[in-house]
Amino acid sequence: MAVARALAHSPKLVIADEPTGNIDPELSLEMMELLERVSEMGITVLVVTHEHELVRHFDRRVVTLSGGHIISDVPTGSMIPHPPVDPEGTGNGGVAGMMKPSTFGFLVVRGVRNLGKHWAMTIACIASLSVCMTLNTFATLAEVNVDSMVNYLGQQNEMVVYVDPEADDATIQSVGERITATPGVSRVQYMSKEDVLNQYRGYMADYAVLLDEFENDNPFKANYRVSLADLSQMQAMSQNFQSIPGVYSVTAPIEMTQTFVEVQQAVTKVGRS
Repeated sequence: MAVARALAHSPKLVIADEPTGNIDPELSLEMMELLERVSEMGITVLVVTHEHELVRHFDRRVVTLSGGHIISDVPTGSMIPHPPVDPEGTGNGGVAGMMKPSTFGFLVVRGVRNLGKHWAMTIACIASLSVCMTLNTFATLAEVNVDSMVNYLGQQNEMVVYVDPEADDATIQSVGERITATPGVSRVQYMSKEDVLNQYRGYMADYAVLLDEFENDNPFKANYRVSLADLSQMQAMSQNFQSIPGVYSVTAPIEMTQTFVEVQQAVTKVGRS
């Protein structure tokens, strides 16, 4: 369970202090094999142990400490200095050096026996890891979905920059150029008074008299429809556009976009914690 909790948030480093210190010799190999599989996932694993036989078996980089000082640093695949060991557990000591064939055979037999003897624990560990990975996946998917939703809202929630009704063509063009040149603007669309009237013509089909009046005296204002790459900048952009000469007013769904941006930040924070 400790290993499962350590892997729940996809760490870059796992430190195991004496992972085989409180378990019997039959479980020691199983624990080290589990940590080896964690290492194969791309996670750095640092193991502190006195089990010299297990160290020689897995043949990884070994840093030896004595009296609080590093006395050797042996890379993977090299002979590891170690004191005499007793691979059979008889207490009579052993021969120092490379692993004997008999030692290797002993470890293999013990490992195979553990597969059958401790099958329930193996299944429980796999189930715990599966649950943790599934929850982590759900959190990642939720973050991606919220990001997609906010991006979609960014495309739908446009700022509308209305041009002064008294502005001439040169001023209208100057306003469009200033808006387009503003960093963070992803799309700009110009709508003339006639374009706006044509847009609403379908909605006013049942109000022929009112539509005739609008066609004789168009009350709509020319405007620019503006989309932003970052919704959190909408309020600042709105104030910036309002100061452009020739701009009559600016409308923007600031409160709604701020709400969705806060939701996005909250989900992102939870997914990374």
